[in-house]
Amino acid sequence: MKRRTFIKNSAIGIIVGYNFVNQQNSWSNVSRWDRINMEDLKPYKLFKAPPSYCRPFVRWWWNGNKVEKEELVRELRLMKKAGIGGVEINPIAFPSTGDDLGIKSLTWLSDEWIEMLNVVFDEAKRLDMTCDLIVGSGWPFGEETLQGEERAQVMLINAEKLNGPVTYESSQFNIFRAGDRFITQT
Repeated sequence: MKRRTFIKNSAIGIIVGYNFVNQQNSWSNVSRWDRINMEDLKPYKLFKAPPSYCRPFVRWWWNGNKVEKEELVRELRLMKKAGIGGVEINPIAFPSTGDDLGIKSLTWLSDEWIEMLNVVFDEAKRLDMTCDLIVGSGWPFGEETLQGEERAQVMLINAEKLNGPVTYESSQFNIFRAGDRFITQT
């Protein structure tokens, strides 16, 4: 059976079953499958042409924050044309030792960067697409230009039984190891 035929017949079966259960119709009231009006198959129609918010979303990497207005608009339109309903913008910095590709990197949260974000939001609204933005610059625990106290913090609690009186000394390594074997210290 072809996929379309299967989906169409499944939708018809769901509608007939729904009518049977919820309206207490019997199967004999549906004399022929082909008499069912396709307009009654709203779930099928929504599946065939879903609204934008039901379409797939993709992660949109802004690699190195090397973004330009015309290119952002072009890419967003291409995604819409491909059936994408929304994007999750992930701005991520290039390593300082990487190839800059001869394109200027915008500084995260600078006026220029915010302007590019507004261009994308305006175009997405015009295209009936959803935009989401990962909060951060690709450094989820604190962008490299942030001071230590401005970055995300973690508190580890460690308790050890001691028989005293005793003088006790430990290291951060022991606390990290005891707190969580997956925590690493940089």
